Amino acid sequence: MQLICAIDIDPEQYVAESFHKRMLPPARCPHCYRAKTLWALGYYSRNLSRIGLGALLIFVRRFLCRCCRKTVSLLPSFAQPYRFVQNRTIENYLRGNPLSDEVIRHLDLLSQYWRRFRIWLPELERTVGDALERAPPNDHIKAWRLLLAVHGDLASTTQNLVTGFQITPFGRYRCHRPNGPEEKMVRKR
Repeated sequence: MQLICAIDIDPEQYVAESFHKRMLPPARCPHCYRAKTLWALGYYSRNLSRIGLGALLIFVRRFLCRCCRKTVSLLPSFAQPYRFVQNRTIENYLRGNPLSDEVIRHLDLLSQYWRRFRIWLPELERTVGDALERAPPNDHIKAWRLLLAVHGDLASTTQNLVTGFQITPFGRYRCHRPNGPEEKMVRKR
């Protein structure tokens, strides 16, 4: 399972300070809900866009529950699950800010993210329900603004959607869901 962890530093600082080494485990396992059972397992790496040229290699902290033997990773809130472009750049693009170098560099990916949001929006509205004020039909821009207005920014929005509904603004990913009864039945066979 992947959790989004609020981080008050930017990605460059996170890398420079090896901040991943200071990440503490959640108080309870998100799978079995037992307290103080998560132990450091290691890290995985992934690439993330940077404001300048190139990419950052960030490390994401992983923990293992000694009771249920399942893992949990803590993705820093400046990154979007399964997305290369960092939240700050995605927000700049979707706010319609003047096209900065960082937005221009990733314009193809950002337009794919926007298409993904528009396709995912009906399911997002069904899943979130009353927690999100409904935008007028076919007004994806208004829906995006309402979504961010509820939570403040993309990082907080993603963290709240993953925590409360096991989804992101761009889709549902297996890594955000604890094993449910249907998955346990498959394993028993």
